[in-house]
Amino acid sequence: MIDLSRPPNSGQDVVAARVRRMLTSYLFNCPRGPASVREMICSDIQRFTELGARHYVADLIEVLKQYDSACSKC
Repeated sequence: MIDLSRPPNSGQDVVAARVRRMLTSYLFNCPRGPASVREMICSDIQRFTELGARHYVADLIEVLKQYDSACSKC
């Protein structure tokens, strides 16, 4: 688990914290259903790909992987 109360030690900590915050924001939409949340993430990946925001897209892909992993345990 990431300790957000301390400063990050490395670039990986920064990325992990950013991905965690993004995932948390999507999880607020869980009452809409898992398929709906997954579609939101996929739509955002497509939108930011079109905008050329490569680093943001990479973070969103990691968010999707973590979301899929968490949902497979439901």
